[in-house]
Amino acid sequence: AGAGVLAEAATFGLPLIIIPSPNVTNNHQLHNAQYFVEKQAAIMLEEKNIIGNESVDIIKKLIQDTTMLGNLKQNIRGMSAPNSVSTMYQMLKQKQETKASE
Repeated sequence: AGAGVLAEAATFGLPLIIIPSPNVTNNHQLHNAQYFVEKQAAIMLEEKNIIGNESVDIIKKLIQDTTMLGNLKQNIRGMSAPNSVSTMYQMLKQKQETKASE
């Protein structure tokens, strides 16, 4: 549930089952995962809750439920920012030009 992986998944519209690492600073992966779950763009399994066949059952359900799979794909695509690099460049350029004219 690192930001890089989530951004890549959003860009390519990949449905996710996220297992956030509990061993990261400020538990940021859990917060990242929760955000995607709230947007109905991913399914989250916490490592501490993976027991028995729970993860296998979730994967089977996802494979069999094409509507759920399609919704996850659509929702995660909606979270991507395909022009973010260009937008950031334009913002920085404008700021630099403003600073230079002062």
